Amino acid sequence: MKKILWGAGAFVAAFVGVLAALYVHDLATGTRFGDTQWAAAGAWVGGIATSLAVGVALLQAYLARKQANKSREDAEELLSKELDAQRRDRQVEAVAEVWEGVSELLGPTLQLTAYLERMFAYQKTMSESAKPQEIARAKHEVALVVKEFVEWFPTFESTITRAEISFTRALMIVDEPNVLILLEDVYQAFIDFKNTLAAAADAGSNKKPYDLDGINKTRTALITKRDPMVKSVRAHLAESRPLRAFRHTLPTDDDQSPEQSA
Repeated sequence: MKKILWGAGAFVAAFVGVLAALYVHDLATGTRFGDTQWAAAGAWVGGIATSLAVGVALLQAYLARKQANKSREDAEELLSKELDAQRRDRQVEAVAEVWEGVSELLGPTLQLTAYLERMFAYQKTMSESAKPQEIARAKHEVALVVKEFVEWFPTFESTITRAEISFTRALMIVDEPNVLILLEDVYQAFIDFKNTLAAAADAGSNKKPYDLDGINKTRTALITKRDPMVKSVRAHLAESRPLRAFRHTLPTDDDQSPEQSA
C-alpha cells in the first residue's frame, strides 16, 4: 500500500514538474499557449485525473476484497479451532465415563469375593470336620450364603453391564491414535476381568471351588492402565502439562531427606 501511494505521489510530482518546466520555458522564450494547446493540456489533465481516480477506486476494491478474504480465513480458522476443541472435550468426557463405569464395578467385586470366601470356608469345614454338628452348621451357612448370593447377583450383573456400556461412547468417538490404542488395551483388560468375574460367579452359584487370585490379577491389570491413560489424554487431548510422578507406596526411612532425618 505504501509503495502504491509513493508511486502515485511520484507520478503527480513528475507531472507537476513537467508543467512547471513548460511554464518556465514559455516565460523564457516568450511562447504562449493558445486555445488549442490549453484545451489539449486540459484534456490530458482530465484524463490523468480520471485514470488516477479509477486507479484509486480499483485499489480500494482490491484492499477491501483482500481484507474480506483475510477476515473469512480468520473466521474459518477460529471455527476450526473451536470445533477441534469441542471434539477433544467430547473425547475426554468419553474416556472419563469409562473409568467411572469401571470404578462402580470395584465395590461389588469385593462383595463377590467376600461371598465366595465365606462359601469356600464353610465348604472346607464340611469336608474336613469330623463333627456332625459342625458339618450341619456349615451346610446351613452355605445355604444361606447361596441364597444371599442368588438374590444379590442380578444387581452385580447389571453393574457389570453398565461398566461395559460405559465403553460404548469412547470406542465410537475417540480417534486420537495414542489414546485409542490405550483405550483398546483398557477394554481388553476389562473383558478379561469381566470373564473372570463371570467364571467366579458361576462357580459360586454351583458351589464349586474357584481360585480367587484370578479376580485380583485381572482387576489389578485393569486398574494399572489408568495412569497411562490419564497421561495420554492430558498429552494428546487436553494438551496439558505432564503430571509429576506420584508415589503409590508409603515413604520409608530411606526415602527421607537428610534434613528430615535430622
